[in-house]
Parts: sequence; C-alpha cells; structure tokens
Amino acid sequence: MTRNFDLNLLKVFEAMVEHRSVHGASRALWMTPEAVCDALTRLRHELGDPLFIAGESGLVPTSRAMELSPELLSGMKHIRRGLKPRHFTTGAMKRTFRLAVSDDIAFLLGSVVQKAIGASPLACFEVHHMPGIAPLRALHSGRLDVVLGRDLCADGGGVLRSARLCVEEEILVARRGHPLGGGLVSELQLAAYPRAAIARGCEGGPVGRQELSAARFPPVLVDSYTLLPALLAATDLVAAMPRSAAEVALRAGCISPIHCELPPRSSPIDMVWHVRSEGDPCMNWLLDELGRIGGSAGAHDPSEHHGSPQGEIA
Repeated sequence: MTRNFDLNLLKVFEAMVEHRSVHGASRALWMTPEAVCDALTRLRHELGDPLFIAGESGLVPTSRAMELSPELLSGMKHIRRGLKPRHFTTGAMKRTFRLAVSDDIAFLLGSVVQKAIGASPLACFEVHHMPGIAPLRALHSGRLDVVLGRDLCADGGGVLRSARLCVEEEILVARRGHPLGGGLVSELQLAAYPRAAIARGCEGGPVGRQELSAARFPPVLVDSYTLLPALLAATDLVAAMPRSAAEVALRAGCISPIHCELPPRSSPIDMVWHVRSEGDPCMNWLLDELGRIGGSAGAHDPSEHHGSPQGEIA
C-alpha cells in the first residue's frame, strides 16, 4: 500500500461490503457505477487482492476482504464519530430546512416551525407544495430534505428512509344548513347529492369515501383541499376531507360535519428523507420533532421508523 493512500476508497470498500454489488454501492454513495468500478480497481491495486469476486448471488468478499472488514469498518465509525459536533444546541442551529408537503397536512409543520424559530433565529424553512414538484428526484438531488404526505411510496434504491407519522380519519363535510345536516345519514341519502373530490394525481387523490362513488352526479374535481371549504359553502356539494384539514374550516364556521352511518376511511401520513441526512444533527432534530408532533396529533397512530423504501412518489 502506498503512503498516499486515498482514504475515500474506504467508503467504497464499506459500501461494497454492505451491498455486495457495484450498483448497490453506487446508489448508496451517490456515485456512478463507473466511478465505483474505478475506485474498486484502485483499491484492489493498493491492497494487492481482488477483494470481491463473482458469486451466485452477487459479489462475494475474499478472505482478505473479510479479514480487513472489521478493522476498516470500525475505523470508519470512529472517524464519523470524531467529526460529529460535540455539543449540538438548537440555539446555534444555522440551517435552511427544505420540505415538500400536501396542503392537508401542513398542520404538522406549524408547531415545529414555531419551535425552531423560537430556539434559533438562524433557522429557515422552505415549504413547497408537493404536487408542483417531483419529491423523489428532489430528495435524491438534495433540493429537498423531507417529504410529508399520505401513504408515501418511495423506491429510493436503498438511500431513502421513511417513517409512519400517524393515521388520520376522513370526515364528511358540507355547507352550514345543508339538508343532510343534523342527523345520521344513510348511503342512499348521501348518493342523492353531488360531491367534490381531489383530482387524481393531486395530493395523492382522488380522496373520498367509497360511498361517494355511488353518487348520481359526476364529481366536481379540485386540486387542493384549501379550495374545498369555499366551494362547499356556496353549493350543496358534499366532500370527504382529512380531519386535520377540515377542522380549520369547521372552526371558521363555513362548513359543518355530515354524520354518516358508514365507517370513515383512514389514511396514513408518512415522511421520507435521504439517508445522507442522518449524519446532520439539525436534520435529526427536525425528524425527531416531526415524529413527536405526528404522534400527538389527535387520533393519530405513530409507529417506528422503517428504513425499507417503498414505491415511487413522484
């Protein structure tokens, strides 16, 4: 091994041990497969061993690689630990957080933003409306830090992480004084009135109870929950809205709940982030705060972080 050994090659070795493939390592390191192959060639030359050879289920570490692995991986952990800030305080948090959300769950952000601003005047937030961007690609490129949405699916090649924040019920709503108000409504009664729903491709829609599909009228489609209250207030339309989104309009008094004999539908709220964020203490703070807010929001059901990616969200 030469005296000017490139320590960056150890990151490639670490990724190859974990993923046992060039493509897996390239996704984890955010490098091209060609760059990983080049680094692996240099590493083999430096250490005088093939290190990884073809096997039945991918590349298999040689005995030399297995011998080196514990010491090298332990060394990488020590280096990362040594580079972490010793004393992280929110008061010194100088960071711009970039998030994408659907408008119906923006309620999750309010207390987090307020807490960050109160703790550190240097903390900034950029909040994007999710239908206007491609969240998966934005997470990969680093243009976004976190995506919040309903039942998110992300096939991130092993570099995206996700967590279920909560599960939220939908409620039926209509204008104040609507003929369906004031009592328990049957499916047949409900089908007699026109409905409003979120258009497919917007906010993960269409969103609405299954019974609304039996309505006698074609639905009025909108692309945002923020448009629904004003539309409902001036018509006889009925809509299903997530409880958190409906409560704002209910408090304003422009719409009222409709009580239906059929059980409400529930939808999960997830957050997705890139694995590179996990070394950032500011990002760890944000993820913890979002998880805490999600777990305490009404009739929500938080669960543990789960690292296995799901299907695409773009």
